[in-house]
Amino acid sequence: MTALEPAELIHCSKKDADFSRISINKSEFVIGRSKNSSFIILSVLVSKTQCVFQKKNENWTLCDKSSYGTYINGVNIEKEVPVPVTDGDLIEFGPTGKFKYVFHTKGSCFSPPTKKKRLNENEDSDQTQEDETQKNKEEKIDKKLKDELSEEKRIAEEKLLQEKRLLEDKVKEMQILLEEKEKNQELLNKKLQEKEKERLRDLELLQESKEAQVKAMMENLKKEVAEREEVVRIQLTKEIQNLQDEKSKLENDIRGELCKRQGESAENLKRLREELEKVKKDLINLEGKQQYLEKELEETAKAKEDASESCLRAKQELLHNFGELMETELQCSICNELFVTATTLNCTHTFCKHCIELWKKKKKECPVCRTKITSENRSIAMDNFIDKMVNNLSAEMKQKRQEIVEERQVQELLGPKCKGDSTKPQPRRTRQQLSSDSSDSSDLDLPTTSSDDDDDTDDDYVEGIGRGILRRLWILLSVWKTRSLGKRMSSERIIFVQI
Repeated sequence: MTALEPAELIHCSKKDADFSRISINKSEFVIGRSKNSSFIILSVLVSKTQCVFQKKNENWTLCDKSSYGTYINGVNIEKEVPVPVTDGDLIEFGPTGKFKYVFHTKGSCFSPPTKKKRLNENEDSDQTQEDETQKNKEEKIDKKLKDELSEEKRIAEEKLLQEKRLLEDKVKEMQILLEEKEKNQELLNKKLQEKEKERLRDLELLQESKEAQVKAMMENLKKEVAEREEVVRIQLTKEIQNLQDEKSKLENDIRGELCKRQGESAENLKRLREELEKVKKDLINLEGKQQYLEKELEETAKAKEDASESCLRAKQELLHNFGELMETELQCSICNELFVTATTLNCTHTFCKHCIELWKKKKKECPVCRTKITSENRSIAMDNFIDKMVNNLSAEMKQKRQEIVEERQVQELLGPKCKGDSTKPQPRRTRQQLSSDSSDSSDLDLPTTSSDDDDDTDDDYVEGIGRGILRRLWILLSVWKTRSLGKRMSSERIIFVQI
């Protein structure tokens, strides 16, 4: 390749010392106000990219890229169209005439001599006047451009200020909407709390009423059994006393008859002996009656024990119903375990807190009814209820519950790093398993009203008994009393007939 022969642009006026000579030393030379230009002219009269000089096949071309135009020998060239330039061509940047240059190549005959001829005074004055006119023209253009620039700046500032105001208004509207949403959420939470309190109060009243009914029924049953035992004892004592009186009377009568009839014949003596045998048989029958009454008294005591066993069976049936309640109402439908940190959604369905958090990473809707999740509320009453009920289960179930709670706590601390399978559905426990777990506890008692937490558990616990169990217990006791009384009356009637 041949070495690049540089070219030059020489300013027609020597007043601008900074831009008096431009050396074109590249095959593609850019002139403009931009910092990326090959030669930078810091003036508003020049575009960021004014023009581009290119050398192809030993020839130079000029391409205009400005907004104000580029002139060759006084002719405004077409934009983005390369135009050939030769030595001595007059090139002007913009219409002001401030940046007017003569194009020269190296070794050109048109290169300016090193020594200048002195112009005469007339030419000097004409040049000075022309420079002043050109200067005034440039100052007007500068002023006009500065005014346009300041006007554009003012319009941009006003537009920016208006956009800022609109943005502030929009932010205020969003804040108002957010405050309204927070108020609505607070109102909803308050209503839910009031509803929960009202439900707890109703359950407390129902539990107290049922406890009072059970207590009154047991007292009446005990009182009735005691009264019946007392009546049977009095009747038995009276009957024994009457039999002893009759026996004494008969013995006295027999002795008297024997004394009166000592002198009678052997036939009369035989008859008396037969009567004596008959009396002895009657006495044996009376002793049998006494044994029967004692046996019936034992049966009465046994019936009392049977009543206690019936109460125990009712208690076991109550535990069975409690197991069904725990299975159907207090299990999370995601992990099939009792709730751990029970959380109620806006659709009133309840899940474990950890389970619903993992579910929300896949879908933002309820797993049961597919309602969009908008709010979550912690159900402390349900957690307390489950804890109290678990205390009545077997030691194995307590240990399993404790392990599940600790596992959930560890998973919540580790967060997404812990990829356990706690939310995978577990096999559902059957009602027989729950009831057997409940019956394994030998020291299981009915909940009492010693504390607020116990009240919460008693409500659902007593409600699981149902009116049907109490009604069946009362019917069984009534049938037992009726049958016992009927048997006793029939036996007394038979003894009375025999006597």
